[in-house]
Amino acid sequence: MARHHKKRSERKARAEKPVERKPASSYAAIDYNNANFEAYYKAQGILSEAEWDTFMTSLKSQLPTTFRFTGSRSYAKHLAENSQRKFFPSLQNIEVDGVKIAPPTQIPWYPEGLAYQYDASRTAIRKSPALKRFHQFLTSESEIGNISRQEAVSMIPPLLLDVQPHHHVLDMCAAPGSKTAQLIEAVDATDVEGQLPDGLVVANDADGKRAYMLVHQTKRLQTPCLLITNHAAQMFPSLHDPATGQQLKFDRILADVPCSGDGTMRKNPLIWRSWTPNEGSALHFLQLRILMRAIALTKVGGKLVYSTCSMNPIENEAVVAAALKRCGGAVRLVDASKMLPELLRRPGVKTWTVPSYKAKEATFYSQFSEVPNEDKARITPSYFPPTDIDALNIERCLRIYPHLQNTGGFFVALLEKVAEPVFAEGANQYGELPEDQQVRRQKGPKGPHNPRNRRDKDPVVDTMPEDEGDAEMEEATSDDVAAAAKVVDQAAEETTTQKRKAEEDVDSDEAAPRKQIKLDSPDADAAESSATATPAEPATKTDATDGPEMHKNRKHYEEPFVFLSSADGEYQTIKDVYGFPDSFPASQLVVRSEAAAHRAIYLCSSAVKQMLLAKGAYRLKVVNTGVRLFSRIHDQSALATCTHRFNDDGLALIAPMLTKRVIQLDRATVTALLLEDRPLIATLPSEKVTNELKALAVGGAVAKFQDEKDPALTIWIPLWRAPVSVGLLVNKKERVSMMHRLDIPLPVEEAKEAPAKAEGEVEEVETKVVA
Repeated sequence: MARHHKKRSERKARAEKPVERKPASSYAAIDYNNANFEAYYKAQGILSEAEWDTFMTSLKSQLPTTFRFTGSRSYAKHLAENSQRKFFPSLQNIEVDGVKIAPPTQIPWYPEGLAYQYDASRTAIRKSPALKRFHQFLTSESEIGNISRQEAVSMIPPLLLDVQPHHHVLDMCAAPGSKTAQLIEAVDATDVEGQLPDGLVVANDADGKRAYMLVHQTKRLQTPCLLITNHAAQMFPSLHDPATGQQLKFDRILADVPCSGDGTMRKNPLIWRSWTPNEGSALHFLQLRILMRAIALTKVGGKLVYSTCSMNPIENEAVVAAALKRCGGAVRLVDASKMLPELLRRPGVKTWTVPSYKAKEATFYSQFSEVPNEDKARITPSYFPPTDIDALNIERCLRIYPHLQNTGGFFVALLEKVAEPVFAEGANQYGELPEDQQVRRQKGPKGPHNPRNRRDKDPVVDTMPEDEGDAEMEEATSDDVAAAAKVVDQAAEETTTQKRKAEEDVDSDEAAPRKQIKLDSPDADAAESSATATPAEPATKTDATDGPEMHKNRKHYEEPFVFLSSADGEYQTIKDVYGFPDSFPASQLVVRSEAAAHRAIYLCSSAVKQMLLAKGAYRLKVVNTGVRLFSRIHDQSALATCTHRFNDDGLALIAPMLTKRVIQLDRATVTALLLEDRPLIATLPSEKVTNELKALAVGGAVAKFQDEKDPALTIWIPLWRAPVSVGLLVNKKERVSMMHRLDIPLPVEEAKEAPAKAEGEVEEVETKVVA
C-alpha cells in the first residue's frame, strides 16, 4: 500500500511542477561537423577526393521538399496536370531567405512525371506566409491520399521491384508506409472500371504501434489488397496452401531494413552530434537475418530489394555479399543500370574496413583474422569483404549520394532468386553456421575466457529447420517472442529507433494527430475505413473453410475476420437494393463478427483471403485488412430501403458495377451539394436530378460526376437521400479537395488563415514575393 501511495504522491508532485520547455533549436544552430564521420568514410573510400568537399557541403544543407501524386495512373496524371496548370504558376517569383525559388519541377527519373521537387525546405514551406497556400495544398491533398510527401530516394526501391497488379508483395519493415503506398499503387494499377484488383501487399512491421500507424498511413489508398501484420521481420511466419500443401511465397519482397540512418542527415541534423562508426556495425547481424528471411519467402523467379538509408558498407555491401555467399548461386544481383536511366548513382564498393567496438580507439580491421578475441563476440566474418567479391557483381548495387541530384543518401540492391538455396550442413534457417553467429552479451566478466562468451555456447538462435523455427517462435508467448527477437544489444536498438524516427520525419511530415476509434462508436463511419484488429464482439467458432485457421496456442485475437457467403441475408438485401451483379465476389466480403447484424462490411482481394485461410494462418498477427464498403445505418428509419449505406472508402471500386440508385450529376448540382451541407431536393439547379432523387426511396445512393470540360475526370460520391433533402457522405477534407479539383471557390470560413504557431518554435523564415 505504501509503495503505491508513494508512487501516487510522486506522480502528483510531477504533475504540479511547472514544465520548463526549451526553445526549439534552429537548423543553423546545429554543429555540422563530426570528425569520426569524416575519418570513417574517407577511410572507406566511398567517394573520390575530388568529390568529397561537394559531398560534405550538400550533406550539410537542408533537403528540398519532394512529393508525388498517387492513385491509379490516369487519376494521378490528371491531378498532376491539373496542379501544374492551375496551381504551380502561382509559385512564381517567391523568395525564401533572400533566395528566389522556382516553382516545383518534375523529378526527371520518376515515371510519367508524377513526382515533383520544390527547392524549399519543409520548415520554410510551413513558416513562410507567401507559401501558405502551397502548404495548405500539400497538407490537405496528403491527408486524403492524392499526394504523398516522400523523400525522393525513398521512392527508388519500389520502382526497381517493377510490381505488377497480379503480384503478391511483402514489405518486411513497412512503417511509416511511404514505400508501402507505392507498392499498393502498383498492385492497384488497373484503370479498367469495374475490375477488382486481385493482388496482395503484406505490410509488416516489428513494432506494434508502428504497425497500427500503417493503418492511418495506408487508409487513404482505399485498397482491398492490403494486409497489415506485426512480426519481427526475420521471423515472418511460413504459410501453406491447405489444398496443395505448398508454401505461399511472394513474387516481390522489399526489405528496407532498420539502419543507422546517416543518409538522412539533411533531414535529421541531430545525427551529426550522435553518429559513431559502430552504429552501423551493431545492426549488421539483424539486417543479414532479415535479408535471408526475405530470400526464403521469395518465389523462384521472384525479385527482392534490400535497401537502407545508410552509406555504411557494413550495413550495405557486406550484408548483400554475405547473403549471396550463403545462397551459393541461388540468388544473383540484377543489373539495374538501365532502369531509371536519369537517376544518377554510384556502383557498390568492393573494399571496406571494420571498426573496433572500443569507443576510444580508432582501430580498423581489413580482415577477420585481425580481429582480437575480445571483439570476436561482436564481429563475425560476414562484416568483411569476401575474397571472391569480384564474382558476386557487387558493383551492381546502387549508391545514391546527396550531391548527385540534391537528395538524401541511400543504398539499394536488386536481387533475383533463381533457385532454392541449399545451405551448408549444420546451418540454421538463416544459413548461419556456428562461427557466423554473434554471442549474446552477458553480465559479469567479459572476454574470451568467460565460458558464457564462447561462441559455441550461446548463439542467439539455435539451429532449427525453417518451419519448426517459425512454429516455435510464433506459438510462444509475447514475452518469449520479444526475448528471441532481441538479437542485437542496446546500441543496435538505439540506432534502429533513430533510423525509424528519421524515416518518420522524412516521410510523415506533419501527420495529423490520430485517435483510436472503435468500430462500433458513433464516429466510426468517418474515422475507420478498414477492418482493424480491435477486439469486437466475441465470435463463435467457424469451420476452417469459413474463417481463419485457429490453434490452441494462439495468443492474439480470436477469429477477427469472418467471410460472408452470397447467401448472407444482409448482403442479399444490399444486392437487391443497389443492383449488384451476380458476378460480384460476395465471398470476398468480410465482417468482424458472426452476428447476423453486420456493423460494417469490408472487401478484400482473393489473395488476401487466401492468406487469411492458409494453413498456419493462426500464427499470422493481423492488424488490419480490407476496405470498408458498407456501414450500418444507426438511425433505422422506417422509410429507409436498406440497412446499410455506402462508404466513400471503397465506393470507386464497385460503383461501376451498380445498376440501381445511381444518380448522374451535372456541374451545377455537384457545386450546390459541395457548397451546402444538406440542400432541399426541390432547390437543386437541375430539374433532371431533382426528379430522379424524388423517384428514389429514402436511403443511400451513389452520385456520379463526369466533367464535361475534362471527360477523363470521373468522381463517385456516396450520398444520402432524406425525405426532403439530400447530402454528400464525405468528410470536410475530401469536400475541400473536390472543390479544388473542380475550380469551385472555397467559402469564406474554409479559407480562413490557420492560427499562428506557439511562441518558442523555430523562428519564421524570411520570405517575400518579388515584384
